[in-house]
Amino acid sequence: MRYRVLLFCILFLGFMPTHAFAEGTQVEDGQEGTPEASAAEVKQQALQLLEAQKPGEAYELLRENLATNEQEVEYLFLTGMAALDSTRLREAIGHFEDALEIDPNLPRVRLELARAYSAAGKNRSAKAEFRKVLETNPPPQVRDNIERFMAVLDSQKSWICTCQQGICLTAM
Repeated sequence: MRYRVLLFCILFLGFMPTHAFAEGTQVEDGQEGTPEASAAEVKQQALQLLEAQKPGEAYELLRENLATNEQEVEYLFLTGMAALDSTRLREAIGHFEDALEIDPNLPRVRLELARAYSAAGKNRSAKAEFRKVLETNPPPQVRDNIERFMAVLDSQKSWICTCQQGICLTAM
């Protein structure tokens, strides 16, 4: 399990930080009280909570306001990140899939979806999403990290098959 966590860290080193989607969402003077300002404030608070290593609190904050922001890709992405970081894997997968349904051309969201699938043990789905990210021609470091991670997923599959065969042979 430690190796999986380490690989996640290595894989995403060099890719955009979580807050990169939220750049430029500062609330302008005079906009407070508008729905946009409210959504911007919620996103800003959630980003601060994520940076403070409080993903559970960020997820609850974002989830409370999801109904009014469910068509906003950035909001869905942040909600998915908070869910993933607080090990709410099913919810994270759902939020990332919803964001990709709105805009399928988001490699960062697709990369996080692959990470969520992998954490949930859905290696085949994770590899499919990683391949789609590779098709977008990511930076070399990201490409290398994805390829290493996919190799680890392949080795885990081989190990499981070998182990299952060993159990079958022993049981005979």
